[in-house]
Amino acid sequence: MKSPLPDTVEFKDAIPLVTVCPELEALRVANTNPDIVITVKDEGTVNAHRHILSARVPHLKESLCGPTTEENTRLSWPTHTQEIVETVISYLYTGQIVITVANVKQVYALAKCLRLDRLEEWCQGFIIDRLHISNIADIWCLASATNAQIFKVPCMDLIKLHFEEFVNLPVFAQMDYDTLLVLIESDDLCVSNEEKVVEAITKWIEAGKCSEGQANERASRLIDFMAKIRWGYTSKEFRLAAMSNHQLISSSVQCLQKLGQIEHWLTRIQFGDSSNCPFNQNPRIYLEMDFLVFGKGRYNAMDEGIVEAYCLQNQESLAVGQILKRKACAVVGLQGMLCAIGGKVRGEVTSSVEIFDPKTRRNWPITEMQTARYGHGAVAIGGDIIVCGGKTGDRWLNTCEAFSQTAKSWISLPNFVDERSGLGVTSLSGRRVFVIGGRNGEKRFSSVEYCQLPDQLAGDITDEKFWSAAAPMSHARSGHGVTVFRGQIIVAGGYLEENAATSTVEIFSPPSADSPAGQWTFLIPMSRPLVYFSLLASGDSIYTFGVQPKSHLSAYRQKT
Repeated sequence: MKSPLPDTVEFKDAIPLVTVCPELEALRVANTNPDIVITVKDEGTVNAHRHILSARVPHLKESLCGPTTEENTRLSWPTHTQEIVETVISYLYTGQIVITVANVKQVYALAKCLRLDRLEEWCQGFIIDRLHISNIADIWCLASATNAQIFKVPCMDLIKLHFEEFVNLPVFAQMDYDTLLVLIESDDLCVSNEEKVVEAITKWIEAGKCSEGQANERASRLIDFMAKIRWGYTSKEFRLAAMSNHQLISSSVQCLQKLGQIEHWLTRIQFGDSSNCPFNQNPRIYLEMDFLVFGKGRYNAMDEGIVEAYCLQNQESLAVGQILKRKACAVVGLQGMLCAIGGKVRGEVTSSVEIFDPKTRRNWPITEMQTARYGHGAVAIGGDIIVCGGKTGDRWLNTCEAFSQTAKSWISLPNFVDERSGLGVTSLSGRRVFVIGGRNGEKRFSSVEYCQLPDQLAGDITDEKFWSAAAPMSHARSGHGVTVFRGQIIVAGGYLEENAATSTVEIFSPPSADSPAGQWTFLIPMSRPLVYFSLLASGDSIYTFGVQPKSHLSAYRQKT
């Protein structure tokens, strides 16, 4: 894949010499009175002037100064080509240089040799900016040859991100043990599953095979790797197969004993004994996560709800955890975590609130809401959570409350006008919260109300003018999806009057000086009617999740 950055970049000193004294470069090009000869690769030569090199290359100053001698009028750079030497010498005379994809590594090598720090930094930045899995092999070899951490760190980050692709490159087989161990230990190693890590280790060990009759030194390292593998994220079938069929594990008594200890510990933990774990339990990033999705799962009839990570690029999802199954709850993203609020649990309306952290794959409750409710709407702003409307029992609600990150408790907000459930709640810049549509026992609503939250939620708010009316939607609807897209609110689908599902989509331009109530405009409708689903925006696309009658993902793309 070609980098979007240009292949050629001109770098200049703050005040390039060529702008104040162009005659210097003219002398060099004309080869006027040179007094030093540089021998380069293939016995080529490049002429220069001692005083220019002394002034521009502090590392050479001492050796070039003094009376003219054989020693200070000749330099030998036999590993550098004439073209590269002339390019760098020209920079010394002009203060500017053209670095390209083709010459950057050679220019960097000479700059490093001459201790030209600024030129080194330019080359380093040029290389790192263009680092990609397609050129990782070359840059990794450069990093290893120069032992330059400035290259190794971004290379390691990229390898972690594209580990499964990297394993298939020849350079992977050449990786040293210490570096591979660091990768296998890393919590941020991105793999589709832990079995891929075992496959990678196996491939690396097998690449170290010598001729017949000689021992493979890498095989002795397998026991070290086994303690770093996240065995708890592999299937029992995979582990049992490894004990009986894996050529390396099954042929090593030490490895078999280790895997037996691991299997025994995984059995014990089911009965609550989690002490003395013989492997690394930390979860990895098993899927590049664009969305966290929460629901009851396809086949789950128990009390657990399933949390899945969804990757747009691969169009794949992976179950990453379980939390209490809730019907008609509200779900918000809270600082990289998922927060499930209220709903019905085992048929009872609840006020409980639960947090799930995808990094640790752990969940925990936070303070319960003041009012048990279901069919409500919610939105997170920073670390604060705002909950509006819904039902409790047979009673529709127009009450609102907020979880204050500062106070670590729920506070009351003023009621909005109409009691309703099945509403949409979202926020725009300036901590503005919008309550959109919904229904109660009498009607569906097209109305929109909004408020502006203070910067900190310290206590109950009782302002009677807290809520303001905005322009109503073109259609009254409930069970619709709501999201924010490029500073505007998108509303899609839901039920219209007489329980007719709709595919219509509207976009809301928020209140402004020119339009105090804001304005709704129709967009192209969805391909089919959807109700009680999630609407999410990412990049230039809008996605629908979890629609009735079955789970579904579709995308609407806005042309730029």
